[in-house]
Formats: sequence, C-alpha cells, structure tokens
Amino acid sequence: MTQDELLDLPGVKDRYETARARNPDKRLRLVETAGGVIILRQPTVPEFRMWEEALYGDDTKQQASASRLLLQSICVDLDAAGFAQLLKDYPGITMDPGVLLEMRKVAGAAKESALK
Repeated sequence: MTQDELLDLPGVKDRYETARARNPDKRLRLVETAGGVIILRQPTVPEFRMWEEALYGDDTKQQASASRLLLQSICVDLDAAGFAQLLKDYPGITMDPGVLLEMRKVAGAAKESALK
C-alpha cells in the first residue's frame, strides 16, 4: 500500500498527526507490518551509524539485534510496552524485508523511486 492508502486506514491519520506533532523536524513513514501499521521517524545520525556499524561489523550478536534496536528507537507511535508486545506477537518483524526497506527509506538510505 502507498503512504496515502495507509493514511486512509481507520485510526491511522490521528496517530500520524500525533506523531507529526511530536516529531515536527523528522521524516515519518507509515509501515505496514504483520502486526498492523506502525509509524517510523527518521533516525538521528548516531542511531543510523550504530545500525550501519552493527550490520557491517564482525560481531554477529550485534548484527542480529541491530535492526530490532533501531526499529524500537525510531518507532514513534508505540511506547516501550506496545513495542514489546509487537515483538512478542510478531518476533520476526525485524527480519521482514518490507520493514527493513521502510527503515532504509526513512533514514534516506534508499530512494523511493529506485525501489519500486
């Protein structure tokens, strides 16, 4: 679904407007997951660098947790308990190629037009 189509889903527009008000200077992305729509904000430079270094580093434990940690950090419409529940219900969400692609898009590591 497109960003506009996701925004038209019941309850998503209100959540998006709340997230926009809390993050006025950040890019936001609506992300369709197995657990429903979540809202991601643009990561900070240090957050992105930590993700990048963990993914391309030698420590396999860091590689395994890197996407989960970044996703938890940039998911702006779930509190810690809500995010923990999402992971409990859908433990593979951080391995979903669509979620990873949206994380790259919101970080500016992937162009929208190049990935369609």
